[in-house]
This record gives sequence, C-alpha cells and structure tokens, in this order.
Amino acid sequence: MSLVPTPLNLLVVAATEAERGELAADVAAAGLTPIGACECSTLVRVIPELEPDAVLLRVAQPDAMLFEMLSAWLPQASCPLAAFVERSNAEQTARAVQLGVPAWVVGRYAPQRLAAVVQLAQARWQHEAGLRAQLDGVRRQLDERKWVERAKGVLMAAREIDEDEAYRLLRSAAMQRQARMGDVSRTVIDGSNWAEAVNRAGQLRMLSQRLVRTFAQRLAKVGVRRAAELQDESLQRARENIARLEVLVPAALHHPALTSVVEAWRSLQSVIEGRLHEDAVLQANACAELLLETAERLTRALEVAGGRRVLHVVNLSGRQRMLAQRVAKEAILSVANDAAPSAQLTSAVREFEAALGELEQAPLSSELIRSSLAAARDEWMRMMRSVAASGPGADRVACAVASDALVQIFDRLTEVYQRSLEALMG
Repeated sequence: MSLVPTPLNLLVVAATEAERGELAADVAAAGLTPIGACECSTLVRVIPELEPDAVLLRVAQPDAMLFEMLSAWLPQASCPLAAFVERSNAEQTARAVQLGVPAWVVGRYAPQRLAAVVQLAQARWQHEAGLRAQLDGVRRQLDERKWVERAKGVLMAAREIDEDEAYRLLRSAAMQRQARMGDVSRTVIDGSNWAEAVNRAGQLRMLSQRLVRTFAQRLAKVGVRRAAELQDESLQRARENIARLEVLVPAALHHPALTSVVEAWRSLQSVIEGRLHEDAVLQANACAELLLETAERLTRALEVAGGRRVLHVVNLSGRQRMLAQRVAKEAILSVANDAAPSAQLTSAVREFEAALGELEQAPLSSELIRSSLAAARDEWMRMMRSVAASGPGADRVACAVASDALVQIFDRLTEVYQRSLEALMG
C-alpha cells in the first residue's frame, strides 16, 4: 500500500514566479497535483487556506528568514515539508533537522526524484507523528499518575483513610462519571484548593474583628494577658493566611479582590502593632471594617468562581467565626466607651442566629456536624447571657471566652465541610 495518498495535493514554494511555475509543472509531471504556489514569506498564511497534503520547497541557499519561517510553522505544521536545497552548509542542515524537516535534499535539483522525495517526506512525517503520539501518551500517563498521587494524598489527609481506600474512592468516582482517573484527581485537587481558599479568606474576616477586640480588651483592662497572647497569635495567623492565599487565589482574582485585602490588612497591622491608646482603638476599628469588607468580597468571589454549592456552606460556617468575634468586639467597645449596645452588635447577633439555623437545616450533615452545631448553639447561648448582663469587665471576659470557644468550634466545623467529599469531589 502506497504511503502517498491519491490524489496528493502539493503547495509549491519558490523565490520567483518562474521557479514556482517550473516546480508546479514538475509536480504535475510526477503525477501529483499542484494546488497553489507562493513564496516563503507568505507560506504560513497560505497553508491554512489551501490545506495541502504536503509542501514542496525549492531554494538555492537557505537564509535566516527561511529558518525563521520554518521555526514559526513546523511546530504546529499540519503536513510534511520536502525541501530541495542547492547549497546548505553543515550548520544549516543541522538546523533543518533540529526543526524537524522530514526531507532536506541538498544538491542540484532533479525533477525525476521529486515523487520519491515527497514519498520520503510523507513516510518520515507519519513515522514521527506516531512517535509524537506515543510520547504524548507517555506524558499523559505520567501526568495522570502525578495527579492521582496528589489526589490520594489529599483524600488520605482529609478523610483519614489509607492509600488503598483513597484509590478506591478515585476509581469509583471515575467509573461513575465515565471519566479518566486523572480528570477526577484534578477535580479533587481543585476542590481542595477552592475550599481551602474560601476558608482562609473567611478567617481574615474573623481576625479583623478579633484583633480589634483584643486591642480594646487591653485598653479596657479586660483579661489583658490572654488578650495580648491572642492578639499576637491572630497577627501571625493573618500573615500565614495572606501568604497562602497569594498561592491559592487564581490570577484573575488577584486584582482587585486579593490586592485590596492585602492593603487593608497592612493598614490594620500597622495600627495594632503600634502604641495602644483610645484613638488607636478607633483607628484600628476603622481599618478592621475595611479588611472585613474586602475579605467578604474576596470570599464571595472565591465561592462563586469555585462553582460548587458546598462552598456556600464552607463560607457560611466560616463566617460564624467573624460574627462571634464581632459581637464580642462590640460588647467590649460599649464598655470601653461607656455606651449602649451598638446597631452593629444587634445586626451581628441576628446574622449569627440566622446562619446557625441554616447550617442546622443544611443537607450536608453527619453525626460530627450535628454534635458540633449543638455545641455551638450551647456556647452561643452562654455568650448571649454574658452580653445581656450589665456590670463591669468580668462579664465581658466571659463574653470574650465564649466568642473564642465559638471560633474553635467553627474552625473545626468549617474544616469538616472543607474536607468533605462533596467539597473535594464535587
């Protein structure tokens, strides 16, 4: 069976119109079909228009422009090139081979060899295409294996299972979806990254409120030692979250969503790390409100971009940490300023209770989730009693303690949602 298809359509390329006419006549005499002719400078544009089976080039001496054209075309070429070159030094021939020219014939042009040279170019092209396909297949297998290993690691850590069980989960999901293991593994990695990003961005909301709360506690002499320790821990946690978000957040969301968060964080950090006084607390609170606003926007953008319904639950659970700290902050500020409870406190209480009810009714549930939500409701009731009580700082210490207990509960619960199969496997 001939390697040259019948009829074989050729595009002829030469420097002058006379040479192109002569080459086209030789192609026809060899039983092939010339479907067009052009010079080197227009080759890349003409090929997609004519879609030839092969390109036949005749040139006296290759130059830099020719090799530049070949460099642009050959990596994505859709057909082979057969080149008759009257003069080519060793460096030029090596360059042609390096670029992947299937037939680079050096010497006097011989029309009687034309069909054989085109056949050689076709044979080499098909052989190299087969090798490229094999290489691509091997690369895909290696790439798929890499993704599978990473996905197994994620599932093992998230679900506390062994390697065999993680592999069975991936294989079962691939069979159910009629998808490749590599594709399912990418879904797991993507799901893990999206959920972690939503969680970490959400933590910044909580930290914005906790930092002002601990700052105000120190000013009001309410649990000063613990407040100072917690302030330092919160500063470090915020730094770590910012660093991780710069890795996790897709480039499309870096500006302005992430950059505005970073700018707001730096402003708050500068105030918190400065001298403690009443005006500084007010300034910190203003900076914290900006960080809260920008972190809310980033978290919501990540939830939407992730395209998974479970990310709403991750976001909702994580937001409870912020609301618990906001309530405590507003309660302590009211003591420090000797003022009545603020509208912000009332709003935060209402939002916390609504979200807690939504989480309790959410389809995503387990014994651990139900017990965590029950513990959160009990701690919330204790916090509300301390907020409602009038009196000196001792009541506000209880409020601060309860708010931190709620953060711990919702930290664990948000991580449970983050590591759920619904988040990881869509």
